[in-house]
Amino acid sequence: MRTALKSRRGATLAEVMVSLALVATMITMTVSFTVLITERTKVNAANDALRQDCQKIEAGAEGWLNAILAEDGAALQAPDPSTSNEVTVKINEALYTLKFSYNSLIGTLPDGRQITVHTERVQSVTFEVMENADKSDQLLFCHVLCADQETPYTFCINPRVGERGGA
Repeated sequence: MRTALKSRRGATLAEVMVSLALVATMITMTVSFTVLITERTKVNAANDALRQDCQKIEAGAEGWLNAILAEDGAALQAPDPSTSNEVTVKINEALYTLKFSYNSLIGTLPDGRQITVHTERVQSVTFEVMENADKSDQLLFCHVLCADQETPYTFCINPRVGERGGA
């Protein structure tokens, strides 16, 4: 008599289906994670570009103001509301301006040089001068509006900060 030996060399249909379901679940998780990371990376890169443009504008405005106010008799003038995209400093009847136009912040200096800061995402820069009652201290507020941004980034420059003491 011969006894039939049962061989378990293959897999049942149920085992194959369970394996396929596990592999499909792992592939779906991997693809969704990759898509999520890619989208976050793009958003972070755009936010970094906005921040860098705002920092460029801030550094350029502060450098211009420090260079201008180092001259004797320099007085910061409040911007005209119709041209709030520029600010003017008067030094002995000569006017020196800092303005934003065509994606660039451009400032003229008393020695004839220009400070130019190019940006990619900045749409507009407006200026506002605040002074105390006796006009002995002034603050320059800059409002930077970037693309894809609802509220402007605002920073303040105090020309007296870092001034040397003594007479």
